[in-house]
Amino acid sequence: MREKYVDALCALGHRRLSIIDLSSGHQPLHDASGKLWLVCNGEIYNYEELRRDLIARGHQFLTNGDCEVILHLYREYGEACLEHLRGMFAFALWDSEKQLLFAARDHLGQKPFFYAEQNGYFAFASEIKGLLAYDPSLRKLSLEGLDQYSRCESRLHRAACSSVCISCRRGTR
Repeated sequence: MREKYVDALCALGHRRLSIIDLSSGHQPLHDASGKLWLVCNGEIYNYEELRRDLIARGHQFLTNGDCEVILHLYREYGEACLEHLRGMFAFALWDSEKQLLFAARDHLGQKPFFYAEQNGYFAFASEIKGLLAYDPSLRKLSLEGLDQYSRCESRLHRAACSSVCISCRRGTR
């Protein structure tokens, strides 16, 4: 099933593989206020524990799905919500009140998060073909990008490289 959210600054779309909460877990997900919106690829392993804790803190859930906990964790902890998540995931959360897009992936980078930033737009997808459908010119090979990829793929560097490799982005090692 395809779903979408669109406002003046952000558009989120999602094509869902339904595993948990088949009837009400369609994405993009939103909180009760309608100010937070989320698309997520993956699975939150500790969502039941997180959900119980958040309900005890007064949060009201609209679905029974695992990814909705991200919205409530963000409301509770901001970007530090990542410290509470266990699983394999990549997500983008749009905070319409702050006009802020918060995107992240799991600690090990198991779920892909492809993105492109150009001409004042930021586009992302969990599969490269989603970005290529958005802008076919992205097929062009970037020699600088290839060099960065090669550095991150070296055996020694990969062991120390995080999902956001600062040393590669600066071009130093």
